[in-house]
Amino acid sequence: MPIKPVEKQNLAMQICKNLQEYILESNLKPGDKFPSEKELEIGFGVSRGTVRESVKALEILGLVERKAGGGTYIKQFSNQSLLMQILFSISVKDIKIKDLADVRFILEKRVVELAIERASERDIQTLEELISQIEDKLKQEPSADISALGSEFHRKLIEVARNPVLSQLTYLWLTFFNKINLVKDKVPSSFYIYDHRPLLEAIKGRDREKAVDWLNKHLRGWLENESEAGADVKSSVLIEK
Repeated sequence: MPIKPVEKQNLAMQICKNLQEYILESNLKPGDKFPSEKELEIGFGVSRGTVRESVKALEILGLVERKAGGGTYIKQFSNQSLLMQILFSISVKDIKIKDLADVRFILEKRVVELAIERASERDIQTLEELISQIEDKLKQEPSADISALGSEFHRKLIEVARNPVLSQLTYLWLTFFNKINLVKDKVPSSFYIYDHRPLLEAIKGRDREKAVDWLNKHLRGWLENESEAGADVKSSVLIEK
């Protein structure tokens, strides 16, 4: 994609958008050298200051990184950078909880379906061990913090699907859910994890219908709790420290 001059209106934003397209269409990979400020200045026909502002925007998006004395390079993809963009986008819009739940269901449904198809006996054993640890911990202390074990269970389930693209999307989305301050802190932790035993049994039995039915009920219960609490996404988006 050739770098062409742009109309002098919102220049920095236009150039930033054009450069994103340039990265994609030029098939640039992490570590590849990015055009110099001088090349961009000449190519776009704008001032050096405008070019720097545009490149800075790309840095904020996590697409490029400057190396002292060595120019600018395409940066390794980071889930965290993409997550920050999602959080910011949602924080400035009125998004309904149901909209988020729809996306979550679509992603998790496919993960579960693939897990049923592809889970090995060793995978199932690992999931069984995680669920048992969660159950044992909650029996000892009903209000125990099981978030780490819960996250590990979901991470393993996503891994079992053995689809790297779907895994990236699903893990990113679940990470997003863990970073928004909804009513999950106001209900027993068992609501979110303790009842995952039926899901595991469905995976062990290779029962797709049973697994999808569980997922429907689970997310419906989650959605009802959010709605009853009047959860507001826009006002509850928080970045974990």
